[in-house]
Amino acid sequence: MFWKDGHEEEAVSVQLPHDAMQTEERIPDMENGASSGFYPGGKYYYQKTFTPDESYEGKQVMLQFGGVYMDSTVLVNDEKVGGRLYGYSEFFADLTGKLKIGEENTVTVIADNSRTPNSRWYSGSGIYRDVHILSAGKEFIRPRGLRVKTLSIDPVKVRICVDVQAEPDTEIRTLICDQDRVIAEGEGASFETELPGVKMWDAEHPNLYTVRTTLEKDGRILDADEVTTGFRMIRADAASGLQVNGKTVKLRGACVHHDHGPLGACAMYKAELRRVKRLKELGYNAIRYAHNPADDNILEICDKVGMYLLDETFDQWKVPQSTYDYALHFDEEWKKDIESLIARDYNHPAVIMYCIGNEISDTGLPHGAMIDKTDQRDRTCLWMTAG
Repeated sequence: MFWKDGHEEEAVSVQLPHDAMQTEERIPDMENGASSGFYPGGKYYYQKTFTPDESYEGKQVMLQFGGVYMDSTVLVNDEKVGGRLYGYSEFFADLTGKLKIGEENTVTVIADNSRTPNSRWYSGSGIYRDVHILSAGKEFIRPRGLRVKTLSIDPVKVRICVDVQAEPDTEIRTLICDQDRVIAEGEGASFETELPGVKMWDAEHPNLYTVRTTLEKDGRILDADEVTTGFRMIRADAASGLQVNGKTVKLRGACVHHDHGPLGACAMYKAELRRVKRLKELGYNAIRYAHNPADDNILEICDKVGMYLLDETFDQWKVPQSTYDYALHFDEEWKKDIESLIARDYNHPAVIMYCIGNEISDTGLPHGAMIDKTDQRDRTCLWMTAG
């Protein structure tokens, strides 16, 4: 159910993802209106009541939110279990030990986007990206815990790292597959392996493979996770420019915002797919996701279609660009938001670089220089982090 603050009696059923901003009346003279479609914000409530069966008894249970705009709070049976201020960051709400098995439970999500303007474009409001429920036993692979990194391309060699909560005698097994054919395998929380005959990923040849990891004990599978990824190497220097798999690439890119015009800010897979395919047909090979972290949908589509992606962090640091924007919270929030961005992007070969901010006024000020300061090792990590 969904309702606006103070209007619980008008609650209606909605399907996620949902753009609550489109339920508002436009205001012709609102501040920053021309940039945001003249829509005001608001405070919104989403509520789901359900009865978990015995299969959830003793399980680790989490809700995975692709993004909630903005300043969200997640409650289970009126107890706070999570939330996030930045409206574009993925986050997890831990329900472990909070659910009443066999009884009615209520999950409430509050999205407070009432302080506007906080954006220089149409932001949307509410739970506008997908939500998933994750469950596992006491031994499990942590969310975003399976990571694949290409180490070399001649020969093709990769490193697999798996972040688990498990007993020492629990086996960690990983298969690397070309559809249903196993091309390599390994054991343990971290290992390296060569991939003979594997096809590299680039925008012209978006070759993808599946990496599956299982936790096993006494012949039983305790937990499993898999990612679809491609193998490629990114390098850049003054002489050769940007190189993908040793070949210089010229980026022909477009800046793309997360909304779809009259469709609003909902993360719609078909709408994203149509947009990326159309750009590809027009000769583009790259997208700058402006000016915030991308959703899972666009990442997956760029991997499949073959489109390089620059993923962006923020539209401001400490100097504001709108009255109530992220600058009010930058010092407290930036680190965890960047960590979420990188964790979500890590296995996506389409992500070839990051932008640490759009039109950032701070860079001309002393404190901005300190924020931006990085040595060459850090700069390499910025380019090379995603896969």
